[in-house]
Amino acid sequence: MSRIALVLALLLLSSTAWGSEAAVCAQAAEDAQRARDEGKLSEAKKKLLQCSKSECPKVVSKDCVAWLEEVSQSMPSVVVRAKDADGKDADGTLFVDDAQASDHLDGTAIELDPGRHRLRVVLSDGRELGQTVTIATGEKNRLVTLSEKGKPKAKPVPMVKKKETASSSAAPWILGGVGVAGLVTFGTLELIAQGEYSDMLDGCGATRSCSDGELSPIRTKFVAAGVALGVGVVALGSGITWKLLESDPKEDAARIELSPAAGGALLRARGSF
Repeated sequence: MSRIALVLALLLLSSTAWGSEAAVCAQAAEDAQRARDEGKLSEAKKKLLQCSKSECPKVVSKDCVAWLEEVSQSMPSVVVRAKDADGKDADGTLFVDDAQASDHLDGTAIELDPGRHRLRVVLSDGRELGQTVTIATGEKNRLVTLSEKGKPKAKPVPMVKKKETASSSAAPWILGGVGVAGLVTFGTLELIAQGEYSDMLDGCGATRSCSDGELSPIRTKFVAAGVALGVGVVALGSGITWKLLESDPKEDAARIELSPAAGGALLRARGSF
């Protein structure tokens, strides 16, 4: 009887232990599903590793193995590098959301839950490099480089170019153009008037029978030619004078006024000489 009782006791103890292990596995599987649905993939993976062991009931471990593969595929990861002010690789302790993730940077990928994370590296001399990143579900081996900002370099002061006013830069050339145009107009009108006058002398002029109607157009051309000559000479001279005056920065800006006058034009110049 004592031997039978011992066997029964051993069987009872074995059955009780197996039931407790099965309950732990089932609870781990349930917790893993809840964590996965909440986006806490790191926690879900830990629970799935627990319930996928061979010690767990096969019906539980089979599901946990399948879920573990799905969670592993969805779990994002990052590779963190650090650069100093000279752009060289630096080493230090890595913190993710203020929790230490690694005591050095060796290029190994670190798994994170999807979402926003604060990455921080503390260098050996105490300096810190940090950056906030947002990691998407399924994003694998994303390279994140934390750089140390160098000392700001002095920016060269741009040379301020003196702004020229329209009058100081364009006026002499405008006057010069008007002067050339006036001289060209004078030459053209003078040639036409001289030609018409010569023809008139050979015609009605020989008999002194020219009427005012025949003389008036020729007279008008001579007058217009004279006016064009005056305007051209004055404008050209004004442009040259203006340019000479403004070439000396110590001189006050000259003011030149052009106004019509009887038989030509009147030039008035004001300035310091």
